[in-house]
Amino acid sequence: MADMSRSERNRLAVTAEAGHVCPRLVDRRSFLRDASIAVGAALIAGGLVPNQAFANGITSIAALPAGALERAYALPTTDGVSVDADNRVALVRVNHQIFAFSLECPHRGRVLEWTDSENRFYCSKHKARFAASGQHASGRRTPDLDRFALRVQQNRVVVSVDRVLTAETTPAEWAGAVVQV
Repeated sequence: MADMSRSERNRLAVTAEAGHVCPRLVDRRSFLRDASIAVGAALIAGGLVPNQAFANGITSIAALPAGALERAYALPTTDGVSVDADNRVALVRVNHQIFAFSLECPHRGRVLEWTDSENRFYCSKHKARFAASGQHASGRRTPDLDRFALRVQQNRVVVSVDRVLTAETTPAEWAGAVVQV
């Protein structure tokens, strides 16, 4: 008990007084590490390993002619991430689905980065990570990534950039902002 911190000793004393003795105190870092390893092992055991198509990194794209409130892009033929830095739009194709995201963090507008090694978007300000589908995965709890409505038209993905769709305020529209290919 001598090598325990004061708060750990107090917590142990409170649990002992209540009639419960916890033989092992687990700090937050150890718990998160162990939980992450368990989740990763479960995903691998279930066959959900990262898609190898993302190993090539991101592709820079430019918008094709479209309406004033829309941007059009060539239809992605393989899984991966394409970024239009000028319009702050990211197109992601994964498992026969295409999503269009705002490249800004939904919390404070910081520009997101794609992390090849994790196949995720990353906000360096908040240390938040987001899955290829835009859902918050880890780090500071922030909302899911903002999506744009999109459709496929003549081998192009047409993205409506006039308003962002958020999982919190427009959940049905956010969930529907995906095209199957």
